Amino acid sequence: MSECRTIGLYVQIWQLRLDMFTHVRKSAHARVVAYQSRQNVDKGNTTNPDVFGVRNAHGRKRRLDELRSSGDSDSDTAKRNALTSEQPGTASDGVTSSELTQMTTLEAFHYVTNTLWVPNHATPAKRAALAKLPKMCMVSHLYAVIPDNTRVDRELTELIREGILRQFRLGGSQEDEFALLLTSDYIAQIQAAHTEYTSDRESGKDKNPLQASPDLFLKFEEYVIQSLKYTDVTITKTELKFAIQASDADISKLIMHGLLTIKQPDQYWFSIRGAGHFMGFFLKGRKNMLRMCKRKKMGECLWMQITAKPIRDSVLGYEFHLLDLVGSGRVDCINTTMGRLIRITHKGLDFIQIN
Repeated sequence: MSECRTIGLYVQIWQLRLDMFTHVRKSAHARVVAYQSRQNVDKGNTTNPDVFGVRNAHGRKRRLDELRSSGDSDSDTAKRNALTSEQPGTASDGVTSSELTQMTTLEAFHYVTNTLWVPNHATPAKRAALAKLPKMCMVSHLYAVIPDNTRVDRELTELIREGILRQFRLGGSQEDEFALLLTSDYIAQIQAAHTEYTSDRESGKDKNPLQASPDLFLKFEEYVIQSLKYTDVTITKTELKFAIQASDADISKLIMHGLLTIKQPDQYWFSIRGAGHFMGFFLKGRKNMLRMCKRKKMGECLWMQITAKPIRDSVLGYEFHLLDLVGSGRVDCINTTMGRLIRITHKGLDFIQIN
């Protein structure tokens, strides 16, 4: 019986010590806040300080309730949150997430290829390398900007049919991945290929005895691209011969100057000049970001942890790569009270294993 009383006495003593320590800590904090308040008053700053963190506590509770109500498994919400910065609702360039989700598909394309094309604090060398790349993006980027993927597909079909955008299937990408380029930029590439071909013939660099038709590139531009009869990502040899009376030598010149690539012996992909360099940076950056996430515990890491180190082997920015990963379903991006959380998915793990 005496032992029980002794133990109870010790418990009461430690409880009193804990209460005294808590009281002293709060008193010290209150004195510090009071001192800072006096300093602010002396400097003319009369803002009311949050002494006991009441406002912060309410803010944390509100954000936690919003996170619970949204649900981590909602992929559309995750895609929408991918565009917000550390403060929920604001993108890195000052555009709010609600404004981003209200964009049309064409506006989202320009947002990705203009606003996010050159990363913040890019070195002159990276800017020079980016200037040589065609301004293009993947369909997955648009899926990340606009949560309604059905609307993206519908508007994208209309834009391709109207001749505003062209869709391409590039080497190194998956079967369900397509690149987008403005039709005006693709026409400029055809004209650049024509200029390059003429220059090579005049300077003697092109020593191939098989010459292309004099108006090959002009016909390819008018009857294949501007006529909007061939808006698919592929074209057959029969269609080329029917549209522009292309010979085997003509088709070889189109392939040599980067306007076509071989899919099958009698079928070709439409190609973008300089797309090889773009895909090199694009795939390396995607792989490096996925590996950074995989090395973290549970395959999760905060956005600030990823941006603390530069992306290796890529001149494209973090936001550009992140939108691709979110839109393609390789990572989930969720807003938390600690900032944006990136979580690798099974699709992302499969990409690392394959590559």
